[in-house]
Amino acid sequence: MSAASSAAGFTEGREDPTLEETRRRNREHAKRTRMRKREYVEKLENTVKHLVEEKSRRDHSRSLEHSLQQSNLEQLRTRVAEFLQFLFTGQPAQQWWLHIASANVRFSSPVTPFRSHNPFSVSSGMQTVVGVVDVVKEAASWSLFFGHWLGCDTEAWKRARLESQKTKLEIQVWDKDAQSSGPNFYGSFSVRTLNARTCGCKEDIAFHGMVHATFDMITRAPLESNNKQAAPKSTGAPTDVIDRTQSGFRKQPSSTGAATPSTFSAPPSASSNMASDTPLPQIGTVPGLSANGRERASPTDVRVTSLEIVFDVMSLMQHLVWANPASSPQQLYVPNTRSAVTNVSWSQFPILVMDVNQRHPSP
Repeated sequence: MSAASSAAGFTEGREDPTLEETRRRNREHAKRTRMRKREYVEKLENTVKHLVEEKSRRDHSRSLEHSLQQSNLEQLRTRVAEFLQFLFTGQPAQQWWLHIASANVRFSSPVTPFRSHNPFSVSSGMQTVVGVVDVVKEAASWSLFFGHWLGCDTEAWKRARLESQKTKLEIQVWDKDAQSSGPNFYGSFSVRTLNARTCGCKEDIAFHGMVHATFDMITRAPLESNNKQAAPKSTGAPTDVIDRTQSGFRKQPSSTGAATPSTFSAPPSASSNMASDTPLPQIGTVPGLSANGRERASPTDVRVTSLEIVFDVMSLMQHLVWANPASSPQQLYVPNTRSAVTNVSWSQFPILVMDVNQRHPSP
């Protein structure tokens, strides 16, 4: 028994070579597994880090692109608002038009029976004029319509003319519908009077429609901090317009998104600052850095090359008939003949003669 016990104890005290080899292989395998896991984790961390950096770069680039698009869209919307403001308020100075539109600008609008037009400029119900001179004549036509026809022959209209009270307009180009694609701008606009009741109408006149404009984008570039430009400049909201009620022009601010009401009065005399050597007044803010510190493009680098508006003419005519107590549907139709149409005589700015109506001569 003693010999057997000693043999068993010797066997138990010896290490099994197979077991030792297995343990060694397991240790090496575990070590390699830990190394592979560590390398995999490090690689995964680097991959995640690179992905986060790439996403951050893409988001930053996308944010800059979106900011640039919004800035460009706002700039185009401002130009369209200024164009419509000049159009409906009858801006007579061609030099002002040339700062927002090209010399060969093309303007299209629906044929309106309450305004005379050149029959050769009409195609498919749209009247198209080319050039700043013809656009200025269109502006004069709208100015005469709003300034002289609304409330005509009523006591309030006569009293307003004696008091030199003119019709005021509010013109808006809505930012919620504004879209741009390259040099093209698409949006909606609205025009309404603010004091038509005091001028003899039953209520204020309003209409709205769509606008499509194209721009000359060739020279658009960010301004340098020391870049100087000739006035007038116009980068502010479309709400800063010209108040022509005094002997000279002045800037008149208003709330964002709407054009400030502008009165229909005669241009300043030759002694005003428009005829002097002083720079022309500015519309809007001076170009440079925007409110968020981003550098923006020069407003004079973007000019309208074509603009088209569409609106419901018949709805506007029905509104005019109802709002003008002394009018009749027949009075809304202007005989479009050379002998019967109202004549408009022009001279160089600042002298402007727009008469016109033998029945109701201008004061």
